Amino acid sequence: MIFNSINTQYHSVSLRASLRAKQSFKIKSLMKIFLVINLLFLLLFSNFSFSQDNPYRKINKTFYPNGTIKTEGDYLYDQLDGHYKEYYPNGVLWKDWKYENGREEGVSIWYFPDEKVSIEWNYIYGKKEGVSRWYYETGELWSEQQYSNGVLQGATYTYYKTGEKQGEWNYVDGVLQGISKTFYTNGNVEVERKFVDGRQHGTSRVFHNDKSLALEAFFIDNKLQGDVLIYDKMKTLRVRDTYINDELINRVRLDYQGKVESKEELVKNYYPSGRLADETYMIDGLKDGPMKTFYESGFLKEEWNYKKNNIAGRSFEYYENGVLKVSSDYVDGVKRGNEKSYYENGILKAETIFDSNLKNGVCLTYHPNGNLASIGNYVLNRLEGNYKTYFENGLLESEQTIKDGMKDGKRNTYYRNGALEKIENYINGKLVGWTKTYYNDGSMMKEEYFQNGRLQKSKTYGENGLLISTYGYN
Repeated sequence: MIFNSINTQYHSVSLRASLRAKQSFKIKSLMKIFLVINLLFLLLFSNFSFSQDNPYRKINKTFYPNGTIKTEGDYLYDQLDGHYKEYYPNGVLWKDWKYENGREEGVSIWYFPDEKVSIEWNYIYGKKEGVSRWYYETGELWSEQQYSNGVLQGATYTYYKTGEKQGEWNYVDGVLQGISKTFYTNGNVEVERKFVDGRQHGTSRVFHNDKSLALEAFFIDNKLQGDVLIYDKMKTLRVRDTYINDELINRVRLDYQGKVESKEELVKNYYPSGRLADETYMIDGLKDGPMKTFYESGFLKEEWNYKKNNIAGRSFEYYENGVLKVSSDYVDGVKRGNEKSYYENGILKAETIFDSNLKNGVCLTYHPNGNLASIGNYVLNRLEGNYKTYFENGLLESEQTIKDGMKDGKRNTYYRNGALEKIENYINGKLVGWTKTYYNDGSMMKEEYFQNGRLQKSKTYGENGLLISTYGYN
């Protein structure tokens, strides 16, 4: 019994001890888990606090004058790191870049004012990489560009708003190479060009929307060379242009039956030295288009435009130093409109209105210093009405009335200091009545009497006012 009692007690104690051990193990395990969770939380919290409170990380902002935000950017150690944004003046986001260590990284997006996406760029280490996309303002895809290490590489595509391909351009290291094409909305090729190192080189073609050839031209180093052929939709050749170094030399127009309608050519003449003297565009033997003449030095001398052998439009004449000399307007071969002439230093010399090659309207002339020299009105190439002249200092020199191109009525002239010099009277261009002349202090110098332009009598005075001489008096 004693043994059984002891054994029972032993088992009871052992059981209790075992339970306590198990409880202790569970408590210790829970404590470990709690400590691990707590440690992780502390670590995360510590990192978060560091990123938020990092004294080297900051956000810079700029503003429009009205206070609306203009830009904001995340900086670390004074380098962009995070988002950089620009805004329209109304506060709508315009651009959103992503940066790492001062360089663009990832997708950057531009927006239209209505917040629709405008452009999507992809960057790696500060350089464009992969596909970039451009969009219409209405949201449709407009272009896809392929970049590699910051330069265009491979095919670039453009699209119509309806989704059909509009163009296909091929790039090698950022330069156009090979065949590039544009398309009609029906998918047929519209234009086909060949590029070598970014310049047109080889045959280029334009097609009608039914695939028939519309134009064929040949380029050498981006310049037209040889024949350019133009066809109608019936596949009939209608125009043959001939080019040398991108300059049109002649043009032949054909009717729908292939017969010549007109011949156009650029005729050139040369000085004995071999320098170009003039060039004229001719149609069927008549001047029809631009004409240019040159000084032997090579500088442009005159520019004229002809229509069926008659000057038409504005013409120009130049000094040999390249400064404009005269500009005139022509209609059907006659001068009509405003004409301006200039001094060799470029200062305006005269303004004259013409009608049918005759001066007809106000005419102004100017001194070399730019001040007004004269003002008068012309009727059928003759002065009519009030006419005034001025000294270079701007003061009035003379004023008179003109009738039928002749002096008529009172005429006054003045000294450079503005003092009255002479008073005259004219009828039909001839002096009539008394003419009085003054010294510049206003005292009388001479009195003269005229009849029909002939002097009848006169008196002359010294500056002291005393009579010096007389004529025609008894």
